[in-house]
Amino acid sequence: MTKKIFVILLAIVTFACLFVACGDSNEVKPTVAPTAAPTTEPTAVPTATPTAEPTLAPTAEPTDPSPENPLTLWLVSDVKVRPKPNTVDRELTVYFIGTEIQVIGFLTAAETETDYDWFVIEYDGGENNRAYLAAMEDAYSDENPNLPSPEKPWSRWLLADMNLRKTPGGELITTLPVNTEVTIIDYIYAADCGQQYDQYVVLWEGAEGNMAYLAVIDENYSDKNPNIPTPENPWTIWNIGDMNIRDAADGNRITTLPPNTEITVIGMIDVNDTPNKNYTYLIIVYEDGPDGVAYMAYLPENFTTIER
Repeated sequence: MTKKIFVILLAIVTFACLFVACGDSNEVKPTVAPTAAPTTEPTAVPTATPTAEPTLAPTAEPTDPSPENPLTLWLVSDVKVRPKPNTVDRELTVYFIGTEIQVIGFLTAAETETDYDWFVIEYDGGENNRAYLAAMEDAYSDENPNLPSPEKPWSRWLLADMNLRKTPGGELITTLPVNTEVTIIDYIYAADCGQQYDQYVVLWEGAEGNMAYLAVIDENYSDKNPNIPTPENPWTIWNIGDMNIRDAADGNRITTLPPNTEITVIGMIDVNDTPNKNYTYLIIVYEDGPDGVAYMAYLPENFTTIER
C-alpha cells in the first residue's frame, strides 16, 4: 500500500515538472534594447549673448515755419515779392539786400508745380495778407548782414561822451569824448550779456584781445563824420595864404582867393577819390562856380577857424 502511494506521488511531481518546463519554453522574455556605446557629447560652441542694437534717438525733423513759429531771415540779394508762387506778371514789390523777413510758411516746388521752393511771408496788401518769395538759399542768411563784423566793421562817431569798458557793463577803461571815431566789429544783445543796453564791440588797443565795449544808445552815434563839413553842418574858415579855387577837384582854376577870405565849406572829397590823389578837396560855396560851388585843395596848415 505504501509503495503504491509513493508511486502516485512520484507521478504527480514528474507531471508538475514537465508542465513548468513547457510553460518556461513558451514565455516571451522582454528584450532589453542594446545600450549604445557611449559617445563623447559634442561641446557646444558658446554663443555670445546678443546685445541690443543701440537705439539712435530720432532726429527731430526741422519744423516748418508757421505764424506761431516764424523763421527770421535777412536778404543778401534783392528778391521779388509775389502775390502767388511764380507769378511773373505782377510782383508786388522788391525787397532789397539787408531786409529782415519773417517766414510763416514753406511750400515745396512739387506742391506749387514750379521750379523753386517758396517762403510764405506776412504781407499787408497781399492776397490774404500773405505773399511769396522764391526760397533760393544764396539769397538768404540767418545772420543779420546789417550788423558789424570783423570782416565788415563799422566806423561810427560819438555824438556824446561815452564810457568804454573792459566787458559789457564792466570795469571802465576810459571815457571817450564827443566826435571820437570808433571801429565797431561786433554786436551783443542786452539779453545775451545781462545788461540794460545792447553792446558794441570796438577795436581798442591795450584792451584784452584789443576789444572793448560801448553801450548801444542810438542817438549817441553817427555814421557820418561830424569832423567833416556838410550843408547841414558847414565850416566857416579863413585862408592864411593865397588859395586857388577850381571848378572840380583838380579841375580848371577859376580864381585865386587872397589871404583872410572867409570861406563857407559844405563838403570834403577824400584824397582817394580825387584824380591825382594828392589832396583832399574842400567843397565851398561860391556863387560864380558851377552849381554855385567850387573846390579848394585842403592843406590844414593853410586855414584857420579864427577870423584874422
